[in-house]
Amino acid sequence: MLFRYRAAGSVEVSVRGASDADVAAGAVERSSVVTTESRRVASRELARMFSLLALGRLLPRSLHRTRDFDWAREYVTRDGALRTRRPDGQFVTWNPPLSIFPAVFRDYVTGVRAEAIDLVRRTIAALEWRSGRRASRHGISAGGDEWSRDGRQWRSLPSDYGVGWVEAYGWSRIPELALEEVAQRVQSGRSAPIGHVLLVEARDLATRNPRASLLVGASAAEVWLKDFIAHAVPAARWLVFNAPSPPSDEIVASYLPQLLAELRHEELQVPRELRRALKSGFEKRNRVVHGRDDSVGLDELREFLQAVDSLLRLLDYAGGAEWAATFIGRSRPQD
Repeated sequence: MLFRYRAAGSVEVSVRGASDADVAAGAVERSSVVTTESRRVASRELARMFSLLALGRLLPRSLHRTRDFDWAREYVTRDGALRTRRPDGQFVTWNPPLSIFPAVFRDYVTGVRAEAIDLVRRTIAALEWRSGRRASRHGISAGGDEWSRDGRQWRSLPSDYGVGWVEAYGWSRIPELALEEVAQRVQSGRSAPIGHVLLVEARDLATRNPRASLLVGASAAEVWLKDFIAHAVPAARWLVFNAPSPPSDEIVASYLPQLLAELRHEELQVPRELRRALKSGFEKRNRVVHGRDDSVGLDELREFLQAVDSLLRLLDYAGGAEWAATFIGRSRPQD
């Protein structure tokens, strides 16, 4: 999958299955490899710095910065050459840290990197939402950055990011229309809807901090429920976001079915088990918040988060996302 974006320059985000070579390099089998390629026009000053870097040299005014790094003296010669002696006596060129470059160079590289990371994160979040298949945040690792002036010869750039392995399955089967929607959302500055983003965060917290997971999961349901009502009943928008509202589980049990009927979604039902799981989770959240309960069991937490997922998907569909019908009634994202 290839996504093309216009930002400060042009950026391509590629998502593909890990190859045997990727696995040999440390990627998880059946994971996805995410890469970005950014194209920008550099100023004359930056172009000169990159030209010198290609020759294994530093800009003269960068040399004074190496005095702040004792270790750099054996890697940077007096005339700015980047080289060090190997145990066999041979000199080799090395890749310097970003910190010894002038601010204009550091800002440029940092800006390109930050833009790429932001686009990758929002693309993955939108893919998760649109496909119903969740990537594991614990499965992300990173490789190095490279730069090129012609797109053919690539050289290492001091970096912590560039290629990541993301544990996720089934993305290759996403319909083309869904991929176009993902690209459009990310290009416009969005990612997944906030309720779904919060639910992903809640699931990531589940084993590490169950109480925090419960609170974030409850917020995911409440935020998306309010957003849905505000869009469905524009005249009530101010009340939804400013006036005290009834408990969310009561809204789901008593008001949501009525609203769905008014929107001609009589076929959509809020199952009794879903209402029960949401009510139990919200009551548990309230006890935790008020200090009346300190323990959150993983089984009850998972049941609540699965109920939140079902509610969000139902609201997606009722809100006009017909493709979400595929996920209605499914208790959890597919692995």
